[in-house]
Amino acid sequence: MSFSANQYGINQLFGNNLLDIPRNQRRYVWSETNWNDLLTDIEFIVDKSTSPKHFIGSIVLRKEDSVNGLDKYSIIDGQQRTITIILLLLALIRIFKENNLKSDVEGTQQFLYVMDRKGNKYLVLHNDAYIDIEDLANEILKAENKCSLDQIFNNCLLSVKSKRLKAAFLYFYNHLKQKETSEGVDKLIQFRDSLLDTNYIRIDTDTEEDAYTVFEILNARGQSLEPYELLKNYIMRYIHPKEMVDDVKQKWGIIEDVLGSNINNFFRHYVVHKIDTPDKKDIYRVIQNAFPKDRVESLLKDIYAKAHLYSHIINPSSERDECEYKIFSYLKSKRSVQLRPLLLSLLTAYEYNKAITKEEYIKSLTFLKNFFVCFSIISSEKSNKLTEIINKYSISIGKMTEADKELLASFYDAMKSKLPSQETFINKFKELGYSNHTDFYNDSNKKNQVVAALELIESHLSPDRLVEGGTIEHILPDSADKVNAKIGNLTLLEKGLNSKCKDLPLQDKLEKYGDSNFRMTRRLKERYGNNPESFKADIRAAEMAKMIYKDILKFNGK
Repeated sequence: MSFSANQYGINQLFGNNLLDIPRNQRRYVWSETNWNDLLTDIEFIVDKSTSPKHFIGSIVLRKEDSVNGLDKYSIIDGQQRTITIILLLLALIRIFKENNLKSDVEGTQQFLYVMDRKGNKYLVLHNDAYIDIEDLANEILKAENKCSLDQIFNNCLLSVKSKRLKAAFLYFYNHLKQKETSEGVDKLIQFRDSLLDTNYIRIDTDTEEDAYTVFEILNARGQSLEPYELLKNYIMRYIHPKEMVDDVKQKWGIIEDVLGSNINNFFRHYVVHKIDTPDKKDIYRVIQNAFPKDRVESLLKDIYAKAHLYSHIINPSSERDECEYKIFSYLKSKRSVQLRPLLLSLLTAYEYNKAITKEEYIKSLTFLKNFFVCFSIISSEKSNKLTEIINKYSISIGKMTEADKELLASFYDAMKSKLPSQETFINKFKELGYSNHTDFYNDSNKKNQVVAALELIESHLSPDRLVEGGTIEHILPDSADKVNAKIGNLTLLEKGLNSKCKDLPLQDKLEKYGDSNFRMTRRLKERYGNNPESFKADIRAAEMAKMIYKDILKFNGK
């Protein structure tokens, strides 16, 4: 590997070279924390004139073909800092123009633009992906002093993807304007000089291979880049033939758009779903080891396909399937993230591998949703009890074929083995409750437990009806006795009927229950309408728990 490393000032990088950003680099992601760090560091140096120059780390460059005698480099590592400095210099230029400091405008501008031997002028960062920066720079330079920033932004038609670039510019502009007001414009000139004198370690490489090797070494621990960004670099580095780079760029952009803010979760769950290894924490290394450099094309293909499957989990759509939509929406609302590798594997078995039928797929989703309610909500069991099973069956289900149908039954049994015994489950269930009149049960989490349990039972009794719009009804008044807050005394009831039942004796309530759309509530009238005194909440609670345990989960555990 051949490269050189030397210390230079930013003024030796800007204004003398044409810089480009390779396709594999991430978008601009620096935030206010990063912007503030740079500002405060430079201001410290300005205030302490005897202090050493600021240092911003290393920038890795790869030499490219010159452009009409103008040296051109690709920024392999350091694009976030480079873009930030350009935006900071543009903010300074804007303020210098507002103060009619023509010489300082031109003196700063010389570091932002370069000219080749044919007289063509370029912004120092010349890249199609960041054309908005060049448009912004041109508008700032040509705008009259009276032209507002809003007019400048409108004139350069900044795209939606440039929202963060605009935010960075405004952050610097507003901060520097305050500094100008409090300390004078001369302080901003000192600030500009200190910024341009800032040092960095410049690492020059001659070949593409060396450039990406240095890049990987600098980011190997994932401190600067997220795992998915390292993976993108890995694929770009080893994709063959090189003509496929544009295809990689396009597909990776789609992957990022499809997953959005869930992209990190996706890759964590992708590892669990795809790769059989005890170490699933170092996502980048795990995937890299599973897909050596001669298999990066198949890696991209698989990530691309699975990202689209995963999108159905995080953004459910009723247009695909109503049952799938209800289950995914429910699990999303309950933040059931741990089950996503299993959901991804079931989607893979159904849509990608064609290993299971739609009926088997929906049956498996229904089981997972019901299990989640029983395990996590009703029983309040700890999720780490499921880690080993999820790791094992996510991989096996994701790889299953039509000949592996018994695998699903084995999976159901393995999951159910983590439930408490029937006796323990019944006892836990009987203690669920909610009431505004009892301090212990006046809690939103307890209310959510009750609603989840009642809706689970109602969905079983009325499988063809969407369970929604129900409120918690206390059959016997919860104000009369705190024991009436418990779930055996609770049912689902429409809001209008609920208000009509308030303060009624049980006999009259039962008559109203006959008008409900909820099957469990109509059953109360059928069973107790002629003999209200026979209603026993404790007995009903045990029966409800047994229905969940045996009829819904179909589990005859000891």
